[in-house]
This record gives sequence, structure tokens and C-alpha cells, in this order.
Amino acid sequence: MLPIPAAVQDRRAGGLDALEFSASNRYAFVKNSNLTLIAEQQITSSVRLEPVIVLMALALAAWLYYRFLMKNLSAERHRLFRGHFSNLVNHLVIGFFWFLAYEALEVFNGKPYWLEKAQVYTGLFAVIAGCIIFIKILRIIAFEYLFTTSGKAGVPLLLVNILTLITSVVMLAWIMTRIFEIQLAPLMATSALLSIVLGLALQDTLGNLFSAVALQFDKPFDLGDWIEIKNGSDKIVGQVQEVSWRSTVLLAITDEIITVPNRYMSQSQISNFAGRERPFIRSHVFRIPLDGDVPKAKAVLVETALRTEGVLRDPAPIAIVTEAADSWVAIKLVYSIHNYGSQFSISDRFLTTAVDDLRRAGITLATPRMTIDQLKSA
Repeated sequence: MLPIPAAVQDRRAGGLDALEFSASNRYAFVKNSNLTLIAEQQITSSVRLEPVIVLMALALAAWLYYRFLMKNLSAERHRLFRGHFSNLVNHLVIGFFWFLAYEALEVFNGKPYWLEKAQVYTGLFAVIAGCIIFIKILRIIAFEYLFTTSGKAGVPLLLVNILTLITSVVMLAWIMTRIFEIQLAPLMATSALLSIVLGLALQDTLGNLFSAVALQFDKPFDLGDWIEIKNGSDKIVGQVQEVSWRSTVLLAITDEIITVPNRYMSQSQISNFAGRERPFIRSHVFRIPLDGDVPKAKAVLVETALRTEGVLRDPAPIAIVTEAADSWVAIKLVYSIHNYGSQFSISDRFLTTAVDDLRRAGITLATPRMTIDQLKSA
């Protein structure tokens, strides 16, 4: 048998020793190594009692403001706040559970490695829960501010969503840099090409988003306003229901939901009927026979308009003769209304009652007549 060189024997011995070390001391090596995904010291410095007290104080302040200073809200707003506060309480319970679990694991001295890691990840969950709770509280405070400064039945969710998005991005960046120790600056520099590609792919979406932001700052309308959108020969009329990232939702007079892209809105002429201080003027024309009692017909129409629900008494309705022909007289009844959206229902009530009142007063409406003259041939 050939002898084994000393160098080979040393390498074999070294390999066996390394194998023996790996098998027996692997647990201690992993425990003492610094190759961890999460910065444990940052978790320890973040999960403290002071941030918990601050979050509880903010939540309590938001609830007290709503409870004592916003009593005159509509039922819709109260339902919105009750839903938000209920959701906040659920997240507070979850976050407090993770905080107590972290503090409970802290009391163990000389705990095994797996228990230390369990404490680290419990702290991570507590930090994430705290960030979510802060965002929830910030949304409630934003709604309270908007509801306090707005007398409308609702406020655009776009403003609250933008605030939530910005806060969420900031919180995510803070977690990545502080907890996971990820350097975002090189990552953002290498993603410049990806940003250009996404910008070209999302051109329409980004255009609608920035148009929505411009509409919110310009504020040509509020929620609940009746507006007319005119772009060339196209005309859209409806009541503003919501302004989202992509579009503005309108409720047409015929109860149809119309979704208009914000980019189209920013390029169109917008007429706001709710912004005017004067009432809306509407009119109807009645034709009675030429031999009919015109003063009596005018008096009946004015009296009917005054009895119609939705017609304003100031300015008072008036009836005027606008045209006279060989067989009929045209009487226009002019009245004023306050709500633009109810003009068709008010018109229906008035016309139905006016026809009955004219009939009871012995006044008939003129029928079309056609006169045919026959020429005799020579």
C-alpha cells in the first residue's frame, strides 16, 4: 500500500475538523453571526411604550373631536365615521397584542435562539401594526378636517386617498431603510429605465390622475353640484357623485350613472349650476283658442304654479302672451325653481295640474288647424 503524503493527510484532517465543527457548533455559529435579515437593534429601539402612548393619544383625540364637535353631521357622515372608528379599534387591538407579546418575550433571560428570533419577528409585526394604525388615524383626521370645512353631503375621496398613499410610501420607505437596512438611493437610480417604461405605459392613467388633482385644487365644482360638461358638440349634464383617481362619476337627470375621464373633464368647458345665487327659470307654453278667455287662462296658470311643490313664490310666477295667430293665442307661464335636478319632476307636477285646472275652468287647448283653399280652374 502506497504511503499517503503528509500534505494530503493534513488536508483530510482539516476537512474532518471543519465537518465536526459544522455538525456540533452550527447552532452557536448561526446565533452569533451578524448575517440577519432584520436589524434587531432597530426593532428594540422602535418597539417602545412611548410610540404606543402617542398612537393611543391621537386615536383618543380624533374620537373626542368627532364625539363633541361634530354632532350635527348627516347620517351618512356618522355611518362613515362609525365604520372608520370600528376598523381603527380592531387594528388597535391587534397592534396592542403584538406589543404585549414582544414585551412578554423580553422578560426571559438566557432564552434560546429560536425564542430570540420569535421576539424579533414579533417586534416586526408590532412595528408594521403601528404604521397601519397611524395611517388609519391620519385618514380619520383628514375626514374630520374635510367635513369641518365642507358643508356638502360628502367630500372627494381622492384627497384622502392621495394622503394615504403618500403616508404609506413614507412608512414603507422607513421600514425598508430602518428595519431591513436597505439603501433606497441606489435602487431608485437603477430603476430609472423602468420608471420611463411605466410612465409611457401608464400615460393615460397618469393623465387622469394629474387632471383629478388639478380639478381638486381648481375646484370648479363640489360633490352634489349639477354641472354641464361641453366639449365641442358633445354635452353631458349630471350631478357630481364622486371624484376618483381615474374619472368623475355623474348622476344624470334620468338616474343614469355617467363616468367621465378626468382628462376629458380638464379639457372641457364646465358650467356649474349650483354655483349661481339666482334661481333657475323654467317656462311652458299653452295655446288656447283665439276666442278663449285669455285673462282667465293666465290667472289659472299662475295660481296652479303657486300651488305646485318646488315652484318659488319669490320671484312669483308670471303668465304672458307671446304669440297670436289666426286661430290661437300662445301663453307662456314662467316660474322659478331652486333645485336644478328636480326640474323635470316639478314640470311634471305643474303640467298635470295645469291641464286639469284649465279644463275645470272651461278653457280648452287649441288644436292644430289646416286651411285648404281650392282654386277653380278658368
